[in-house]
Amino acid sequence: TIAVAAGLLGLVSAESRSAGKIAIGVGPDVLLPLGSFGDAYNVGFGGTARGQYMVNEQFSVIVTAGYLTFSVKNVPSGVSIDNATMIPIVAGGKYYFTPSGSMRFYGIAEIGITSFKQSLAGSAGGQSFNFGSVTSTEFTYAPGIGFETDLGGGNTKIDVGVRWNGISDANSIGGRVGILFGLGN
Repeated sequence: TIAVAAGLLGLVSAESRSAGKIAIGVGPDVLLPLGSFGDAYNVGFGGTARGQYMVNEQFSVIVTAGYLTFSVKNVPSGVSIDNATMIPIVAGGKYYFTPSGSMRFYGIAEIGITSFKQSLAGSAGGQSFNFGSVTSTEFTYAPGIGFETDLGGGNTKIDVGVRWNGISDANSIGGRVGILFGLGN
């Protein structure tokens, strides 16, 4: 992920570096699990933070990290099992279809890793159990589309997007509504 971000930043010319804008965004995420992942887990919730560097008027380099949780489906009555968690760390780019405006639509592409953990702890019939946990780290790709629009004055924007999360056997469609705080220029 770091190598991809460094490579994308290497494409930046000296002129655009001096004119670059940095922004930090945070927001809640909702993910709809698909396929066998959707057979085992309910809708996921969590949040992500995103750093963004504007290379020019239509392209920015981004890095996103977050924490997401999913509850297990079809648990027998009287049994509880801890939620599964995902921690994605991805980097990529955001391409704006128009060079300026108060509402700008974009396409996004990110790659990186996602750490997945399912604890095998819970309770049944008043008794607690803990069989450890299952963890894995998987390659992740996430193409998507969205839009940004001004929020009041200044450098603050609302960032709304949907994406496909390709994560081995844990694919999902995600949505995010974030607040993007401009830090420069």
